[in-house]
Amino acid sequence: MSSTLITGVDAYGLDRTPKASDFEDEGVVVFRDVLLPEQGHELTAAVEPVLTTWMEHDPLTGRAPNHRQNGYITAFLNHPIIGENTDLRCKLDAYLFDPDVMDVIKEILGPDAYLKEVTFRFNPSGQNRNGNWHRDTQSITGTDSEEHMLIEKYASKPPYIVAEYTLTISTETDLCPGSHLRWDDEDEHDIRLADGGRRGEKYVPLTAVRPYLSSGDVMIYHPFIIHRTRRAADRKQRLIVGVWTTPSREAEFGNTLPVVG
Repeated sequence: MSSTLITGVDAYGLDRTPKASDFEDEGVVVFRDVLLPEQGHELTAAVEPVLTTWMEHDPLTGRAPNHRQNGYITAFLNHPIIGENTDLRCKLDAYLFDPDVMDVIKEILGPDAYLKEVTFRFNPSGQNRNGNWHRDTQSITGTDSEEHMLIEKYASKPPYIVAEYTLTISTETDLCPGSHLRWDDEDEHDIRLADGGRRGEKYVPLTAVRPYLSSGDVMIYHPFIIHRTRRAADRKQRLIVGVWTTPSREAEFGNTLPVVG
């Protein structure tokens, strides 16, 4: 599996500015150094008290989470600590609403694109685990033909976009670039869906890449691309995940958009 995603970095490893056309072709683009490394480290330290407090008391449930939980905080920006810390909220907003990233997102989705959901992802307790290879479509369709039609319909017009804002070094999201434009090849289909998905965690499609993201990088991807999340319990992971959409696309899609965890 490649450790570098060519989109966002050229063949010599030199940064270049991602474009909406890159996203249309690959289904994923990477923005390098949206924050400088020292800014990313500073922001990581600033949000740590949110995680510590949440582990003791989740405001949404009124109790401490299960210590074996999946490693993410939903409704992250609504946490009381963030609401009370104006400086922290300003720094988070500067990262989440970076103008260069927003320009590309708005070119893809439209000028009324907005950030619908924000979660905070961190390394879970327990063992390392590879998530299953999937497309977001498979949770809302019942057959291959239904899923195929949905992929075809939204290939160039995604109902939403997933954005990962890295705080620590991240290699936790694997993807198959370009797969949002087509149906699975035989290898991908067997890994993603055959035997009730039993192979989804153990094997890797030949078309997969593993982007390496540094603190301050942002990656956006099409939700119908073949992808998986790798959860490392043995190293520090801090990542903010956002779902961008528009009112019209959300209404047209007719499904509840996911809270990405």
